[in-house]
Amino acid sequence: MTSPQENMDTALSVDNTNSITIMEQVTTSESGVVADNGVRQHHTQSAVSRTPVEVLLRIFGMCAEETNEDDLRTFDATSLINITHTCSRWRSVAVDYPPLWQNLSFRSLGLTRTMLERVGNVPVAIRADLMNTANSETGTHSLLHGLSRAMTHHGSIRELTLCGIRDMAPLLDVTLPAGIQLEALTLRGAAEKFYQTVFYVPASFFTNALQAWPLRRLVLERVFVPSGVLMRHCTQLRHLELHYATQLAVGELLSIVQASSATLEHITVDLVPLHVQDVTAPPHATVTLPKLKYLRVNCIFHDRDRREQSAFQMMQKLVFPADTCVLVQLLITQPPFGPWQIPTSIFPQLVAHANAGAPLRGLLFQQDNVFDKGGMRIKAWTSAKVPSFFDEQYPVPKIDVHVVRDPNVEHTMVHHTLYTLTSDMPFDNVVSATFARLENKTSGMLCLILPHLTGLRELTVHGSGVIHELCDGPSPLHDLKGLWTLSVYEAAGHDDIHALCVALDKRAKYVGEKLPRLFVCYSNVTFAEIDALSTYVGDIIWDGSLEGAQSVPIPVEVENPGGV
Repeated sequence: MTSPQENMDTALSVDNTNSITIMEQVTTSESGVVADNGVRQHHTQSAVSRTPVEVLLRIFGMCAEETNEDDLRTFDATSLINITHTCSRWRSVAVDYPPLWQNLSFRSLGLTRTMLERVGNVPVAIRADLMNTANSETGTHSLLHGLSRAMTHHGSIRELTLCGIRDMAPLLDVTLPAGIQLEALTLRGAAEKFYQTVFYVPASFFTNALQAWPLRRLVLERVFVPSGVLMRHCTQLRHLELHYATQLAVGELLSIVQASSATLEHITVDLVPLHVQDVTAPPHATVTLPKLKYLRVNCIFHDRDRREQSAFQMMQKLVFPADTCVLVQLLITQPPFGPWQIPTSIFPQLVAHANAGAPLRGLLFQQDNVFDKGGMRIKAWTSAKVPSFFDEQYPVPKIDVHVVRDPNVEHTMVHHTLYTLTSDMPFDNVVSATFARLENKTSGMLCLILPHLTGLRELTVHGSGVIHELCDGPSPLHDLKGLWTLSVYEAAGHDDIHALCVALDKRAKYVGEKLPRLFVCYSNVTFAEIDALSTYVGDIIWDGSLEGAQSVPIPVEVENPGGV
């Protein structure tokens, strides 16, 4: 006889295909009755009727998996309702298994009550999106009643996530049941403008708790949280994410980080208007974060209060591992009748972080605007893999600096700011770099940056602007004697190809040998132009469209055997 643990191990080993097959059989098998020549026959030994309870629970659990936190609308318990209405055995198994009901649904007040009854003392997850009921008073009334009941009558809440476009202060002005172990709290206000406080969180929501919550995750977005109320609940945080969460000061934020310093893995401070007056306050001691994996500080503010200085003050107090991924977003402004204000005070910390640990091996420069603000971005990895401009799933870089400018600031100031940073960066070990769709072909970024990449082996460029900057005038290709591969994306036609031919010819004469390899990808070029390019390189690969008419790679070895 197998033990319960062995049965569970068997259940966990069942693949999804078998699970789906078993579920599909229920209409003809679980009822135990089928028709054959008019004779009703019982099949009590059908596949489903023999399925162990552990396997059924595994299948049911797949139907009740936690919803994506970024899409609160996906879970409405329909799958669980269907399960309990399929047959008596399935209903009995599902109803008697409390963990199946811990992800509460607020589709109706009756359903919420039923789930609360069935979940027993199992910790529950409360997730609700009030945006979906904004145009329905009945729906809003039902949702609010269901939320209020769940928040005040269940003694074990492990997660609370609320998103809304209205004032939720009355809903939050409650005392949660004593003894709850709240591990995740997310409060998001939804609005068209990012710089907008959507709702106020009463201080009583935090202060009325009889004991501190063991929060692991805290996310606040477009909400007003009074100062001094978060600290007691933030001693075990792993994930701290703040998006325009007002009424926070540098000192308070540093205190929260200090309290969770042993456990914090993720910190996002996104346009948090930290109090400017705290800049002159006595400095805090540095905070060491041994487990920090990701740090993002966004200082692209819409006002002229120079609030980024407060954010930088906070950031400069943090000490984190050499492999932490750091993202910083900066804004260049020009006040009336004043000089440009370039936020470079954080650069020494970024350079020090780049010099720590494994050397930087891959770079990506790209245009990245923010609404009406033109911008550029530089990302740096410790991996030698060629950075992909198209791959959104690419690993998070070690260094990510995003510089944008106010519309009244010249675009050259962005390039100057990035050059100021990169000129001190340790780029000696960089072997692969990508320049993608830069804002203006006269930016001079390639001429400024490429000479620092003395060990570059692979170079990728996107778009006509970058191609001409690489090829026109004194081409920086001459300085890249160790370059092995050049990849060209999105060449626009004859002018781009001609510029490449001239630059590659000059490089060959200057260096004394042809470029070993050239890729031409997703570019509107002809066979004749590819043939012309092939005379200036060792090997050439053409992978992409034929005069914009085809997207299937051309089998060059068959179609054009003339050396392409």
